Amino acid sequence: MFNASHEVNTSNIRSAELERENRLRMLSDADRDIIRLVNDPLFPRWLEQIKAIGGCAHPIYLSGSTVTRDVLTGELISSYSTVGEPGERLAVRCRNRRASVCAPCAYLHAGDTFQLIRAGLSGGKNVPAAVRDCPRLFVTLTAPSFGPVHRVRDGQHCRPRRERSVWLS
Repeated sequence: MFNASHEVNTSNIRSAELERENRLRMLSDADRDIIRLVNDPLFPRWLEQIKAIGGCAHPIYLSGSTVTRDVLTGELISSYSTVGEPGERLAVRCRNRRASVCAPCAYLHAGDTFQLIRAGLSGGKNVPAAVRDCPRLFVTLTAPSFGPVHRVRDGQHCRPRRERSVWLS
């Protein structure tokens, strides 16, 4: 038995697939990668990772596994592996403190620093409240200098210097 409607239906499906492939070929590589990524079943987990790194400019990608066991009994407390992650890796923040390198991470550290200083001055976050009554002193220490450290530009020093004979005497 020959089913004519089945043949027409299969032909329509095949022509639709060819048309889709032709449209994809006209896209840039970046656009095709985005379409592939969005259609990946692990896309929701990838999106969670991107949100967790909070706009970090230089995320670190970790891969591997870890196992935590109780020291006395050897019982498994927790385990984690990146095998189930998108691309088999986990994205984490770089945590760089310099804004010129990674502004989002530097902003996060600035907030952390404020909280640490505040807790050290007024107590909280496992610091006893009794620290409020203690004297406070912020001291900046600078290492001693051992000679010229500034660069030379166009044969001229950035600051006038004493004569070399003064240094040797």
